[in-house]
Amino acid sequence: MVLFFLLSYIKEISPVQTVIEKRKADLQFTYLPLFAKFLLEHHLEEFVQENLRLLRQMNLPLLKYFQGMTHEQLTAQSLTGISDFLRFLAENRASDQIDHARKRWLSNQLPVLNRDEVAAEDIPGVSYIRKQSFLKFLPLFTSDTQEMLGIIAEIDRYVLG
Repeated sequence: MVLFFLLSYIKEISPVQTVIEKRKADLQFTYLPLFAKFLLEHHLEEFVQENLRLLRQMNLPLLKYFQGMTHEQLTAQSLTGISDFLRFLAENRASDQIDHARKRWLSNQLPVLNRDEVAAEDIPGVSYIRKQSFLKFLPLFTSDTQEMLGIIAEIDRYVLG
């Protein structure tokens, strides 16, 4: 009887644990951590400005919540968030970064925004902005085509993961 219970319990949690472990394994990168470290150490300010430029260009719904901020305030706020984001990636902890962001959203601890103010189109929009920003700085990091393709594939795994 106890064995049957244990086996049924293992069968119930195994698929969930397998999915979580697979997700974490899928978010272990070879190239992206070095690229993120490069951006943190050499191009952070420019990377932040590119993210902000694309945010304005795309005119995502979340932008309306930042309209009362000066350019300097928005840059400072973005610098903190993007630094944290790049630090997680540089430490090859993308899964932790996603979990951290999700927990902050669920507990309504987002800076400036309430969780209900994030529109559905903001999420893929921010992912698109991040990818485009990464791509703009990629040629400054490497000219090796294979390395570029590896980084792009890892960015896609992160954005789509």
